[in-house]
Amino acid sequence: MKVSLILGINGQDGSLLAKELLESGGSVWGGFRRGSETGSSLQTWRLDELGIRDDVKLLPFDLNDYISIQKIIDESKPSQIINLAGNSYVADSFYHPHSTLETNFIGTLNLLESIKSTKKDIEVFLANSSEIFDSKNNKPKNEKSVLNPLNPYGLSQLSSLHLSRIYRNTYGMRIYTGIFFNHESQYRSRSFVARKISYNLARLKLFGGDPLRIGNLDSKRDWGNAEDFVKGIKLVLEKSEPDEFVFSTGKLIKLREILKIAAIYSGFEPKFEGNDFEEKCFDMKSGKILAIVDAAYFRKVDTPGMIGDSSYLKKKSGWKGSRDGKETIKKMVKKDIERMKLK
Repeated sequence: MKVSLILGINGQDGSLLAKELLESGGSVWGGFRRGSETGSSLQTWRLDELGIRDDVKLLPFDLNDYISIQKIIDESKPSQIINLAGNSYVADSFYHPHSTLETNFIGTLNLLESIKSTKKDIEVFLANSSEIFDSKNNKPKNEKSVLNPLNPYGLSQLSSLHLSRIYRNTYGMRIYTGIFFNHESQYRSRSFVARKISYNLARLKLFGGDPLRIGNLDSKRDWGNAEDFVKGIKLVLEKSEPDEFVFSTGKLIKLREILKIAAIYSGFEPKFEGNDFEEKCFDMKSGKILAIVDAAYFRKVDTPGMIGDSSYLKKKSGWKGSRDGKETIKKMVKKDIERMKLK
């Protein structure tokens, strides 16, 4: 039986991947970040909702602590490690550049060194980000595209990418890297904008209250589906040789369109009025304001919209691609409404 160790199992991707691997008959261990407990309760709401909390073995760890990573590898004895942990907040990386670089770069170094000293033939999948790419041109980004990040988060991921190349080429380690464009699901944290939209539209539909405050509605992203992405991770590890792979939809969607679809699916008739920081979205049936553009939610440097090219991934693994953000946001709104009705 294949034993998988998922670092960051409490997150969106980690929980969904755990379910995917368990359904294939594998054994799954999960590393959760020390300090993610609340009192005596471990934050496992995603695993609970997916019905797999009792099917995974959970262990605490810290990417910045080499010894803790060594211990979790020694205890789980995995045949493959999938690292989905780390700092993933682009905007916060401007305020906390040191911790972002330390967690994402030194954390990767600690993991690779632990594997190298333990057992070099462990397969390892490292999650990376499209924020590493040069956004100056509008060509689709693939594994050969120019790299030039615009924020500390992207820099931390670029450093990790180069480190993985060194360890793959120098030590012959079986390292796979997934370069992820944005991907969402009903298991996304509410601190990410797509889930922030689905949660607040569901709240406004059921209970009313203050409008959602949001940033640049003209911001564009290649938004995919997290459930489809984790299927791609599984296929890469099963069918491909160690390499780098872009995960994307190849389509750009404006944040405005995500908000509009979420509002319609919630039962509103959205209309946008005003410009720039004066723009609002309101419901034409009731006149209620649904969302207000707020300068406080604009990024210091917003990466221009980029689309990915996943042709290489599809060729090497047989991945069928991902649903885009328009379909995904509907599922997110539906789930948030269901959750609120149960409270």
